[in-house]
Amino acid sequence: MDADFNPEETAIELTSKRKRKRRSLFSKVMDKKKPEFDPDEQTFEKYFDEYYKLDYEDIIGDLPCRFHYRSVIPNDFGLTTEEVLKCEDKELNKWITLKKAVQYRTDEEEKADIKKYSKIAQDLNKKQRILVSMHQEEEDEDEQ
Repeated sequence: MDADFNPEETAIELTSKRKRKRRSLFSKVMDKKKPEFDPDEQTFEKYFDEYYKLDYEDIIGDLPCRFHYRSVIPNDFGLTTEEVLKCEDKELNKWITLKKAVQYRTDEEEKADIKKYSKIAQDLNKKQRILVSMHQEEEDEDEQ
C-alpha cells in the first residue's frame, strides 16, 4: 500500500480544493441586485420590506418559517419614560405584569387597556403608592 502512495497527487488535490472557494450565503445576498428607492412609485415601508425580504426567518425542524408581524396600537400603560427607567422591576410589575404587557390582544382590548391605564395614571396617590422608588428620589432631591 505504501508503494502506491504518490505525494504529488495528494498535493494537487489539496491545492485544487483550496483554490475552489465556496461563496457564503451572505456574499450571494450582497451581490444580488437591490431595488432602488423611488418615492413616486412606493412608500419607504414597502421599499424597506422588499429590500430586506427574506426567504425565511427561522428553521423549525427542517421546515423554513416566515413570521407575520402585525401593527399594534402604542400603549404606555400610563407611565412616562422617566418612570419606566427609574423605577425598580418589582414596582413596575405591581403596576402591570410583564405577562399582561406582552400578550396578544385584539385592537378593542388594546384600546380598553389604554383607556384604563390612562385613567389610573391620573391618580397620583396610587402612582406614589406603587412606584415608591421614583417618588423617594424626588423627595431626596427636594430635601437637598
